[in-house]
Amino acid sequence: MPPRLNKCSLNLLNEFLCNICIQVRAVTSSLISYTLILSFKYITVADTRTIMAASVVTVSFFGWMCLGESCGIVPVVVGLIALCGIGVMTRPPILTGGEAFEGDTLVGVALALLCLVLATVIIVTLRFLKDIHHGLLNTILYTWAFGQSLLLAYAAGVLQVPETERDAFLLASVGVLLTGGHTLLVLALQKEEVDD
Repeated sequence: MPPRLNKCSLNLLNEFLCNICIQVRAVTSSLISYTLILSFKYITVADTRTIMAASVVTVSFFGWMCLGESCGIVPVVVGLIALCGIGVMTRPPILTGGEAFEGDTLVGVALALLCLVLATVIIVTLRFLKDIHHGLLNTILYTWAFGQSLLLAYAAGVLQVPETERDAFLLASVGVLLTGGHTLLVLALQKEEVDD
């Protein structure tokens, strides 16, 4: 017979899971920007966004699997149809009349699928962390993203100070828009009412 967890043990386990989820959310939220931009190099923005639109279905499924939320037959059927659609977006030779798959298209679709997985992880972890203050979640995210961006820019040899005032303005604008977007996403998911 497995040992029973007392209330104190459950609180420690929950605290540990919260810490892990906060870190996972920070890493996935910063990685999704890089994979999204990379996917645009190989496939169109429309194709990438179409693949990422399936995150509604994946979030519903993983919310059911990981958080015990309700999930009906409709999201499962829609998920299967979405997978078929993603398969068509790879432009198989049987549909295009070509002799083989296009390498760039396959790479782009794979990157867009990675974005889909990252978006699903972000939303499911934010639903799990609904009782954590958004300021803490975002502070950890931005600290991680800042450090990661510095390291990646340095490793790629492109770390430099903005050359013009316009560049500095655009850089600051992107930061403000990302901050606003992440804050609104966290607040929306914390206020969302999900059937259990």
